[in-house]
Amino acid sequence: MRGVVFSDEGVALEEITLDPPGEHEVRVRVVANGLCHTDLHVIETGGWGMRLPILLGHEGAGIVEELGPGVTTVTEGDRVVIAWRAPCSDSCPSCLRGDPRRCSNNLRARRRAHRASDGALLTGVLLCGTLSDAVVVHEARAVKVPEELPFEQACLLSCGFSTGAGAALWTSPVHE
Repeated sequence: MRGVVFSDEGVALEEITLDPPGEHEVRVRVVANGLCHTDLHVIETGGWGMRLPILLGHEGAGIVEELGPGVTTVTEGDRVVIAWRAPCSDSCPSCLRGDPRRCSNNLRARRRAHRASDGALLTGVLLCGTLSDAVVVHEARAVKVPEELPFEQACLLSCGFSTGAGAALWTSPVHE
């Protein structure tokens, strides 16, 4: 398996390994991925505060290929887009008051990707790391998409669309 890794040595396509998914986690085979300025920002800032090495990418779409224990929201074979955020819905003050966009307890998988050359644990950009052949994410981050939606369009929903819609709806609300 391969992934685009940023480390002290720069950016390179490297062999990586994935641990199996844990509780409420799924493995997704990435079929399409968008490119976002965030990845460039990670590189230009030396990691954007994240621990190196970093597995780049957070705009992936693909097919669920393995389920961890307790997964109830998707099944193997589902077409999904990887969400870079998944509010907890019920365990932080923001979600409890009905404001999930300010969630402080974002649902996430444990870091499961390793660089094959030395076993180093990889940090996924925005806890995703979708510039890879596959990724393990919390099931809440694997959002089902319709069969008719091509993967190369679906991947744009994960950041590009959600960022634009979020700006219009929440930062400076658009009024009718």
